[in-house]
Amino acid sequence: MRVCLVYDCLFPHTVGGAERWLRDVSERLAGEGHEVTYLTLRQWERGSDPGVAGVRVRTAGPRMALYTRGRRRIAPPLVFGAGVLWHLLRHGRRYDVVHTASFPFFSLLGAALVAPLHGYRLVVDWYELWTRAYWQEYLGGVGGRIGHAVQHACVRVPQAAFCFSRLHARRLREEGLRGEVTVLEGMFAGAATPSAPQAATPAPPEVVFAGRHIPEKRVPALVPALVAARERVPDLRATIFGDGPDRDAVLALVAEHGAGGWLRVPG
Repeated sequence: MRVCLVYDCLFPHTVGGAERWLRDVSERLAGEGHEVTYLTLRQWERGSDPGVAGVRVRTAGPRMALYTRGRRRIAPPLVFGAGVLWHLLRHGRRYDVVHTASFPFFSLLGAALVAPLHGYRLVVDWYELWTRAYWQEYLGGVGGRIGHAVQHACVRVPQAAFCFSRLHARRLREEGLRGEVTVLEGMFAGAATPSAPQAATPAPPEVVFAGRHIPEKRVPALVPALVAARERVPDLRATIFGDGPDRDAVLALVAEHGAGGWLRVPG
C-alpha cells in the first residue's frame, strides 16, 4: 500500500505528541513493507538527512517559526496547506491513502479537495476538537468564529477519522462528521510481561510536569496544588519543566509561596 502521512512537524526536529505518533506510524508502516511518504515543513538543514529510516520525507514548505508567545502563528498553516495542495495535485495518484493530522486544518482541506481527483482514501487523526466557546476564548470574537468555521469545514469532508478519547468522538459526531470514527485507546508498544520487581531506592516523592506554559494547560494552578500536597507529604519535591507566556506567573507563585527550596522551574 502507498501511504502519504501529512503533518507540518517531524520528530525529533520538532518535539510534540502528534509528531511522535506520526513518526512511529510511518516507521511501522515502512517496516511492514508499505511505501511511505512523510510530507512536512522543512525543519533540518538543506542537504542533510531528516533521518526516518525507510520513509521518503518530502517538504511542502520552508522552515518557519510555528509559534509566537506560545500560540500557533497563522502564516505557517496557510503556507503548509498550499504546499500540500500543490504536492497532491501533482503526485496524488501515487498514493492509496493520505493520512493527515486534523491540524493545521488547511493541509486537511487541501488533501480533501484533491481526493476526488486522484481517488485516494483520506484518513484523519483528531487529537482534539475545540468547542465554539473555546475558539472565541482563544482567538477572540471574530478570529474565534473564523477558526471554528474552518474546523467545522474539516469535520464535514469525507474521511475515516481516528481520535483518542470518547469525548472527542462524541464531539466529532455532534459537529457533523459523516464518516467512520475509531477511538484509539489502551495501546501499549512494550512487552506485556511485567519485569521482575526490584528493591526501590529510598527517595523522597517527586512530582514532574513537562509542557508548554500556556493558558490552556493551567500551569500556574500547579503551584498552590503542590503547596497543599506538601502540607500532607512534607518531603515532597517537584519540578515544572517548560516555557511559555505563563512562565512568569509560575515563577511569581513559587516565590509567593516560598517554595523555591523544593519546587524547581528550570525551563
